Amino acid sequence: MGLFSWGTKLPKPAYAAHVSPQPRRPFPVHRGPQYLYRLYAGEQCIYVGITENLKARLASHAHDKPWWPEVDRVEHEIIYGREEAMDAEQFLIRVLDPPHNVNGRGHRVRHG
Repeated sequence: MGLFSWGTKLPKPAYAAHVSPQPRRPFPVHRGPQYLYRLYAGEQCIYVGITENLKARLASHAHDKPWWPEVDRVEHEIIYGREEAMDAEQFLIRVLDPPHNVNGRGHRVRHG
């Protein structure tokens, strides 16, 4: 069995109150729904991200990230609208403080 299964129903996440179910405005033609995903090692969330193509993004992490072997579970939701997905991602980074979320200079992302 893989790390995740498509179509798994998850409980409504805590950030749902901060994210509208539909986009604020129609997204551009080249932008589809966004996947908000969390990578776990045991019970600890180690990375939060967003992407338009979850399979490709996970394959990229598997190829590029030295911490990938730690991952034993992937959870995801679909969010409509890039801005909404970015807001939800930043909220989860603040709340979960995943150790492998870093900014462009290699420093851990910390908010709040």
